[in-house]
Amino acid sequence: MNKGQIFSTDFLFAMIMIILGFGILAGIAETNQYNLKEKTLMENIKNKAQTAALTIANSSFADCNLNDTNLAYSINTKKISALTEKEIKQKLGLQDYNAQITLKGTPDRNILANVMNTNNIYITTVKVLVCNETTLPTDILECAKNPGACNSAKAEKRTLEVKVGK
Repeated sequence: MNKGQIFSTDFLFAMIMIILGFGILAGIAETNQYNLKEKTLMENIKNKAQTAALTIANSSFADCNLNDTNLAYSINTKKISALTEKEIKQKLGLQDYNAQITLKGTPDRNILANVMNTNNIYITTVKVLVCNETTLPTDILECAKNPGACNSAKAEKRTLEVKVGK
């Protein structure tokens, strides 16, 4: 009887160890899968933020159009103010995302001000020239040559900050 009991105890102990091993492996696999999903989500958010920043800085719906010349890396405050937040998000492909777009400077100017209530946020910045409807080509040229000549009434250099989250 002693041999049968030892065999049963050994078998029971081995089964417990195998089940424990499978449980540990399942936990590790689930953690890896979660990390992969999180990494993929952050890559998507990063791509959306970078694409949105470049799109708004180089698009005809927001750029400084001077004498029928579209100026890259520029934002016309009058053009962008004429758009609703929904239109801006649609043009930037951010309909399914939370987004904040701000022209940094004194003072900061919000272009898109969604509430960011998520931990998954990516922030990117782009240097842009900000103009308005009264900006002339000479104002931009003067601002480009002498940054001290830039002013908010005509043309000024600012940083466009784009925050995207999901």
